[in-house]
Amino acid sequence: MPSIERRKNGVECDAIVVSQGEIKLVKDDHPLMAVVGRGVVVCIWDRVDRTAGMSHFTEPATYDPKQATCRYGNVSVLTLILLIKGQSPKGNFEAHIFGGAALDSNDGRGHANIAMARKVLSSRGISIATEDVGGSKGRKILFDPETGHVAVLKVHSIRREDWEN
Repeated sequence: MPSIERRKNGVECDAIVVSQGEIKLVKDDHPLMAVVGRGVVVCIWDRVDRTAGMSHFTEPATYDPKQATCRYGNVSVLTLILLIKGQSPKGNFEAHIFGGAALDSNDGRGHANIAMARKVLSSRGISIATEDVGGSKGRKILFDPETGHVAVLKVHSIRREDWEN
């Protein structure tokens, strides 16, 4: 599992990288990290038992079962919800949404990705605690499953080294 060193309370910790088309679920203090542009990252956190998950998708939807991968928002967000509900059946959930940038004026995928994330979360009764979406900048996201806190750094461009260890 790829990870990148980060500082937490003055000591090094490993953040689990969630790449495009992936979902990660944790029930410990390992932070989750993603770098996102027009795609969307959805974080879901159980406030009581500290189970957390992150999905990272790049396309809003597919309705073809042969293409149903976590690259698509309607599949990715629903899968994350089902996974986290399997670990935390009481459902003290809150969600956070990030990304959906318009990297050029002709591409509406960022907006469509944001709308899909909101639609799936709403359909499952999960409230959105925070959003940092839209605009023209990419984002680096660090999600702490212990506290539910999220750090967002907006970037002018996403570099190859942002994805690598």
